[in-house]
Amino acid sequence: MWGAVKCFHPYLAYKNIDWDAALIKAIPHVKAARTPAEYRAAIAGLLQELGDPSTSVQPVTPQPRIPSPGPNEDLAQPTYFHTVDGYVVITATDWARALLSGNSIAPKQAEMFADIAKGKGIIIDCRYAATSPASGG
Repeated sequence: MWGAVKCFHPYLAYKNIDWDAALIKAIPHVKAARTPAEYRAAIAGLLQELGDPSTSVQPVTPQPRIPSPGPNEDLAQPTYFHTVDGYVVITATDWARALLSGNSIAPKQAEMFADIAKGKGIIIDCRYAATSPASGG
């Protein structure tokens, strides 16, 4: 999330914000977080460094998750991103898995940027989709 903000948030282009220092300040709080509420508070503290009222952490209503595949099942197609009420929701874990596996994401990336250009805003979903260490996730 820090990297996405560093690359895409407009305030960092023209305001005097030390985003690297904000990360260093936030890391202990993120590492100490033991509950979703504590994690949200740590990330919210990081985002407050921007001074942008439109960039914040929003609690979500949990939605049913598709069960993780078993060891002999194929992984479901990654989501990468989708649009909800005009907001582009980026699934950070799917992008990370694609990048780490060397999959070409250029077509999806172009599609995502086109949707962002038309959208109301961006939401980066950093939730970790639970997989067991044995499954390589």
